Amino acid sequence: MSLNGSKVIKNGLFAMTAGMMIAGSIDAWAQAPHVDKETTAMRDLVVTASRIQEDTATVPSNVTVITSEDIEKMSAQTVPEVLRYGAGIQVSDYTGTGRTATVDIRGFGETAAANTLVLVDGRRINAPDLSGVDWTTIPLERIERIEIIRGGGSVMYGDNATGGVINIITKRGGDEHRIQTDTRLGSYEFFKQSMDISGAVGDWTYDVNASYTTTDGYRDNGHFRNKTGALSLGYDADGFFAIDMSAGTKDDRYGLPGALLKDQWPTDTDAPFDYADSEEQYIRVVPVLRLNSAGELSVAFEHRYYEQLSKWVSAWGTSAYEYKLYEYGVSPKYTVGFNAFNLANTLVAGIDYYTSDLHYIQSLIPMDRHRHSTGYYVHDKIALIPDELYLNLGYRCARTKYDFSAAEDAAYNADAATVGLTYNYAPRSKVFFEFDRSFRTVLLDELGGAAFVQAPPPQISKHYQLGVRHCFGDWLTLGATLFQIDTENEIFYDPFVTMFWGVWNGENTNYEETRRRGIELELESRPHDKIRIFAHYTWMDPELKGDKYNDNEIPGVARHSGSAGVTLYPNENLTVDARARWIDDKLLISDWQNVEGEEWDDDYVVVDLMVTYDLAPFTLYAGVNNVFDQEYSEYGVRAFDWTSFNYYNAIYPSPERNFVAGIKIHKKF
Repeated sequence: MSLNGSKVIKNGLFAMTAGMMIAGSIDAWAQAPHVDKETTAMRDLVVTASRIQEDTATVPSNVTVITSEDIEKMSAQTVPEVLRYGAGIQVSDYTGTGRTATVDIRGFGETAAANTLVLVDGRRINAPDLSGVDWTTIPLERIERIEIIRGGGSVMYGDNATGGVINIITKRGGDEHRIQTDTRLGSYEFFKQSMDISGAVGDWTYDVNASYTTTDGYRDNGHFRNKTGALSLGYDADGFFAIDMSAGTKDDRYGLPGALLKDQWPTDTDAPFDYADSEEQYIRVVPVLRLNSAGELSVAFEHRYYEQLSKWVSAWGTSAYEYKLYEYGVSPKYTVGFNAFNLANTLVAGIDYYTSDLHYIQSLIPMDRHRHSTGYYVHDKIALIPDELYLNLGYRCARTKYDFSAAEDAAYNADAATVGLTYNYAPRSKVFFEFDRSFRTVLLDELGGAAFVQAPPPQISKHYQLGVRHCFGDWLTLGATLFQIDTENEIFYDPFVTMFWGVWNGENTNYEETRRRGIELELESRPHDKIRIFAHYTWMDPELKGDKYNDNEIPGVARHSGSAGVTLYPNENLTVDARARWIDDKLLISDWQNVEGEEWDDDYVVVDLMVTYDLAPFTLYAGVNNVFDQEYSEYGVRAFDWTSFNYYNAIYPSPERNFVAGIKIHKKF
């Protein structure tokens, strides 16, 4: 089936697959349901929403928790492949390795990487430039759970948290010493070896992880080589003092196969010699002082070093882009619980200071760029009716300062606020409303003006969401969330600013007004201990207001998307996981004029399958991704060709049917 295949067939395939998955569980509904209580308890607690552990029932937002158990049952190789099944989330991976994937919460399109905040154990990993998030620094084997908080998160986290926050929580050592190895083989000469050792010595816990990945990729010049290492240490004697420390390193090299035209073979490349390599080191230390009834004080100290070299070869010669990045952060936080007017309060207050120093070694515009941001925040959760009705209030004021060696310096103030109400009307059921005012500041290489020497002012978003989540006992949970995001001065690249010699010239600038609204529908069911099913559907209306592109659709965002899956447990050793995802039409990136309309017919249905067999101390698994060999693309750009002086559709094809198999060995010692 081609990229222009029948929408009726594609949508019918998704409906048929979802129907078969759900129908397969009907004959078990009459049986007694069963729930894994340990996994359920993990899903019911999050630390992301207010930077402290709390029950999801008290959070005025649509929250998703993905556990390590969920990840192990999937055929996913990277974090974006795990996230793409979530409601309101669209993933665009234009290399197929997960490294450069964009994860979009609630419809930001090409600026999604700057509007979705990604944390690892509370540490920001969004790049301060346009390079986005490097997802390959987080091997799946390290992950304990992933928390997704939809809605504006600027009060608690500041910049980048416009659409939502993703917090990846890594594994920590437990009471027993454990070792696990994972050897994985797959299509395109894929090989991955990882090892994790964890345990405790007295009051200290430790977890050490290392991994190596190599693949030739599904396209010519799509190779990827990656090495990671990470260490987590913790001390906690349940006394006055505790400390948590994490550090890691990553080194990779990968090809840049570039875009293709529609009629080109999906595995071809017009850039056989382009490549990039990068390395990263980071460390985070968080000492904690417990002050009994006076609360708790912690201070997070962070440092990250990152460098990258990219090279492109063309008829005009070889061009290179090389830089080094140094980031530092200090975040003191104070938490206290108290009663006021006979109401229980949980107060969190703190300061976030971050500095980013970007030094260009090879670039078209070689200049040093520095950003310093300071934010002061306070958040209070008030139990208006104990265990039933909760009020969340929060505020942040922030100042961001820019220093450039060859551009205009700038400084901006921005503030954020949140008001949320949650009513727990039944066990594990809630109705909620939340208003968030959030902001995003310009990235270091996102300078505007005709000469790209001016920093545009911050964008301000007002995020409204109203939702309900109802639990029909242990066997069924339904959820529905309505949302609307109104943004002023949205920062984006406008390719159509001025005409020079018959060619449009673009700028990074502010667009006066945009609106995104939609609905997220979710179903989760465990009708029997041998069956678990889920289904999600999202409708989204991303729209440009204002004068220039009024009523145009925001490119790169599908109006309709959905996913469905079933996990079967035929016996205590065997697990079968099948899931499908559907993405409807979306406009090409940069098509702000909507000139293509619906001509880029990229709607598709992709089905993945994974079979796992546990035979302690071994776990065997085998999977098929893209079972029906759907030809599709997650990412396409309306690009300009400087040789022909014409615009064209640049398509980045996604992987065809591919296979993976492996063995895990886990042992206590």
